[in-house]
Amino acid sequence: MKNKNYKKRRLLGLFLALIILIGVWIYWGNTTILINRIEINNPKIQNSFNNYKIAHISDLHNHDWKNQLIDNLKKESPDIIVITGDIIDSRRTNEHLALVFLIEAKEIAPIYYVTGNHEGRHNYYPKFKTEMENLGVHVLDNKSVMLNKNDEEIKLLGIDDPSFTKKNEILSTNSDILKHHIKNMDDGFEGFKILLAHRPEFFQSYKESGMDLIFSGHAHGGQVRLPLIGGIVAPGQGFLPKYDSGLYKEDDSQLVVSRGLGNSIIPIRINNNPELIIIKLHSKQ
Repeated sequence: MKNKNYKKRRLLGLFLALIILIGVWIYWGNTTILINRIEINNPKIQNSFNNYKIAHISDLHNHDWKNQLIDNLKKESPDIIVITGDIIDSRRTNEHLALVFLIEAKEIAPIYYVTGNHEGRHNYYPKFKTEMENLGVHVLDNKSVMLNKNDEEIKLLGIDDPSFTKKNEILSTNSDILKHHIKNMDDGFEGFKILLAHRPEFFQSYKESGMDLIFSGHAHGGQVRLPLIGGIVAPGQGFLPKYDSGLYKEDDSQLVVSRGLGNSIIPIRINNNPELIIIKLHSKQ
């Protein structure tokens, strides 16, 4: 009888220990930012941009990382910071957290920003945009800029989330909208082109528009990631999304998808840490 009770208590203890370990693992996986380093090689990248460092941030959703995100950015010391949308969340009213982050981040490197779908349905966004621009953030709402080093250039383009553009007879799909905006920024530049675009599911449209490197977010890493399978579900892509995390290459175009830094409808991540992506550019001679 004593042996049976001992075995039961031991099994219960092991079960409780396992539950605690899983809980700690999930907590760590939602409160610790991982750094994902990606090297980009392309013959269009000129020598002045060798080792040029870009910090990629996406889908913050007003999350308050205290000093963790800023401290990581300071350690990395990027040349520029790019933000690919959903820095605010349409279901929350603590937008000041995003502004506090931007105030600190702009002291580290110039910031280039495009909208996501949450900005598209948030009544506060027009005011937020003005506040960002007053801080010196470069809001690329269907605009482009040239990055210059030693008289050599990279073109950086940014497109608004398609939710900002009304569909019509000509622009009947989100893909049409995105291609239209990219085409309007085409000035014949033949050098290396980087596009900031919130939604990765339109990679084909970006590729067909001649973009060399695309930064996206939106997918939240598939929210729950399974070994050998990847993400389970992502907005705009449904179950088992094709573009949910990391680097994708098709023909001459490369797509970088951030797992993001916050949550929205689904409040928890599993096996899917928030991430800060650090890109290094290299001229492939």
